[in-house]
Amino acid sequence: GAGDAATTRAKKGRRSPSMAKRVAGLQKSAVARMSDRPLELLIGNRIGVRALFHATARMYQPSKAADFSGPIEFTLETPHGPEVWTIDCQPTGAKAHRGESPDAQLRLDAGIANFLRIGVG
Repeated sequence: GAGDAATTRAKKGRRSPSMAKRVAGLQKSAVARMSDRPLELLIGNRIGVRALFHATARMYQPSKAADFSGPIEFTLETPHGPEVWTIDCQPTGAKAHRGESPDAQLRLDAGIANFLRIGVG
C-alpha cells in the first residue's frame, strides 16, 4: 500500500551497515593508494572541502564523545589556500560551517591529504 511505498523511499537514502562498511573500505583503499597531489586536486577544491566537512559532521556520534561538546576548528591547507571550517559538536549531533570559531575547544591545522588519511584510519 501507500505506507509500503513511503517506507521504501525512506530506506533508499540509508545505507545498510554492511554497505557502509564496504564503502568505508573502498574510501580507505583509494586514499591509501593516492599520493598527496591527486588527493589535493580531488578533494581540495571548495566543493570537495564543503562536502568533506558536512560528511564529517554527519558521522559525529555524541554517544562516543564522552562529555565533550563545543566547536572544533579546522584549518586545512588546500591547493587554493587555507580553508577554515568549524564543526560544532553537541549532545544532539554536529553541524559544520565555514569559518573560525572564537570559542573553539580544539584547533587542528593539517594539509588536506593528511586530514583525509587520518579520517579514513
